[in-house]
Amino acid sequence: MSQAKPSRRFAVADLPDPVKINATFVYNFFTPDERLNDLGDRRIPGPIGDGETQRLINRNSLNQQIPRYIKLSYSAGTILQFGNMGDEKNTSDGGREGTTWDGASAIDEEIITTGPFYSYHESDPDVKHRIREKFEALSDVVGLSIADSEQTEQISTLTGVEKSLLQPLVAPLPGELFVNFKSDAASKDFYDFGAKNNINMLVNKRIAGKALTGYGDISSLSAMYSANNATAISKAYIASSNRGVTQSDIYPNLPAFSSEEIRDSKETPRLLGARHVGYIIERTQYSPNGLPISWQSYPIKGTENTEYIDDNIVYGTKYSYTVRNTYRIDAIVDTSGTDSTASGMKIVTYIASRPSVATTVETVEHEPPTTPDGLLFRFNYRKGRGLILSWQAPVGRSQDIKFFQIFKRKSIHDPFMCIAELDFDDSDIKTLRAETIDSGLVRQFRGMVTSFEDTGFNRESDPWIYAVCAVDAHGLTSGYSAQTIVKFNITKNEIELKNISRPGAPKQYPNFFIDPDMDENLAVDSFSQDAIFDSGKHSIKVYFTPDARICDDNVGSIYKNFVTSAQQGKYKMHIINLDLQKSTTAELKIDEN
Repeated sequence: MSQAKPSRRFAVADLPDPVKINATFVYNFFTPDERLNDLGDRRIPGPIGDGETQRLINRNSLNQQIPRYIKLSYSAGTILQFGNMGDEKNTSDGGREGTTWDGASAIDEEIITTGPFYSYHESDPDVKHRIREKFEALSDVVGLSIADSEQTEQISTLTGVEKSLLQPLVAPLPGELFVNFKSDAASKDFYDFGAKNNINMLVNKRIAGKALTGYGDISSLSAMYSANNATAISKAYIASSNRGVTQSDIYPNLPAFSSEEIRDSKETPRLLGARHVGYIIERTQYSPNGLPISWQSYPIKGTENTEYIDDNIVYGTKYSYTVRNTYRIDAIVDTSGTDSTASGMKIVTYIASRPSVATTVETVEHEPPTTPDGLLFRFNYRKGRGLILSWQAPVGRSQDIKFFQIFKRKSIHDPFMCIAELDFDDSDIKTLRAETIDSGLVRQFRGMVTSFEDTGFNRESDPWIYAVCAVDAHGLTSGYSAQTIVKFNITKNEIELKNISRPGAPKQYPNFFIDPDMDENLAVDSFSQDAIFDSGKHSIKVYFTPDARICDDNVGSIYKNFVTSAQQGKYKMHIINLDLQKSTTAELKIDEN
């Protein structure tokens, strides 16, 4: 005969969680200590609804005086409210006259359970980054470059994972597009939806350590802080537990913010009301290897304060944010059987919901500088040799230009050579740059320098094409300035200049805007004249809307504007995937009706 053993009693509280969490990094201007100083500005108390913060926004002072910040927005979602407690949407005291709710007074929803249980919460907003690192490591092991067009197919065969799931891991991340690219919002994929998942569960403390950890790296949670924390809680509980049943095994823990004795025996235990009074923002800062290094929480009073500015940040790191709804709960509880002489107690408590899905933001700028402007040339007649170049620094509020690079080449058929880099970077901690410049070409200065002398240029020199690029403190580089052919005319004893390209040509393609008169192989003023660039798309629609079927010129000659299937005519569209280095050709025909 078997004997049934009842399960341990547990309690669950469930308040609506915030939704639509979004964090955006705003970079306004450079400061040398941007990677060290997270003190922020004392005038920024946090919520945009705060009077002082709103005044800064209305005066357009926020972006002019605050070097960098993260703007966090969220929504309360479904709000649960009942009871006659008055309108407390934005009261500073959290809805109770004479008291002050400071955030620390609120108890987390997940701890409202009986003693033997542990509430576990986990989300992984960086799942794509973590899996991408493993994907790249596996590619290195099998000897495949991420630029190999067969990479995903071979990894798919090796691992048994569908190719469609591996493909998003190949696309370059915003921080990897260093040269002449401004990344827009990427389309959502499988991993982006996975990053929005949230795990909330109750686990018995006796088994929490084993339930949330694995052996080695088998479990996806084995390397996470939460798993290590669960193991510590499990060990502590087993070491301190006894065989007897205590009050914590039966009744949930519900600390009161304030209480008042009730001696009226007619008052029965019940909820008197619930009211949403604000939010608690929880922020975690991560190290480069993905481990949490600091945690902070910010109480936000008022239901309508759904935007927050966090300027206590440093550049070049990663922050994760979650938001909790905070409720004021009024209730009458039974105190009979205790030492109290009262038959009941009226209590006020503040409860914070479980954290929302985490959102992660990297405090990294992806905006490359604009090209130097006003490039001028003059010959150094005093020395009888040397070409002096001068230019204007690019305009912009970021003020983070820290390098200028000077380039020259013999013709448009030759690559540019960097002949000098002017370095005036005063950052306290230098950024590791993607480009490597010969140290012999680098000239260091205390402040910005906008001129350079090419001492190798003389009256007998062949014509050279010159251009200048700007590089900011974060290693992002501009395109080439206007490209100019410089030649010394011995007869006139002066230099002759010819502009052959407007500013903005990418470093990878110096002939992007080259003058077609320079090369008989070029028929347009840009080799991409008939190229359309787009990303994140899976289909294309082509519309045929001609203005006329035929046309004539000024001498009466008749021309057909297009050919149809009656003349065996066809058009071909060449589509190139720049990420995968693959292409396809779409054939288009116009039917003759």
